[in-house]
Amino acid sequence: MFYEQEGFYILPIVILAGAIGGMLYASIPAILKTYFNTNEILVSLMLVYVSKLILGYLVVGPWSNPEGFNFPETRQFSDSAKLPYYLKD
Repeated sequence: MFYEQEGFYILPIVILAGAIGGMLYASIPAILKTYFNTNEILVSLMLVYVSKLILGYLVVGPWSNPEGFNFPETRQFSDSAKLPYYLKD
């Protein structure tokens, strides 16, 4: 996965993957509205709970940090995969 990678190309890949994942997840209420005439606000609110359950499973399961002493957290990304701070306190 990306936590071991270094390089200038990692940050754009992470941003692009997040944008594509968000678009795919946001398309679920749109598809249900188009084909089944559901209420998109209600469907998107229910999807919040679905995503919380999925991410909760991933954090304590396949994406868990093996060096985290069984604390529910994921591995840290390298510095090249993180957005830099432009505004300091």
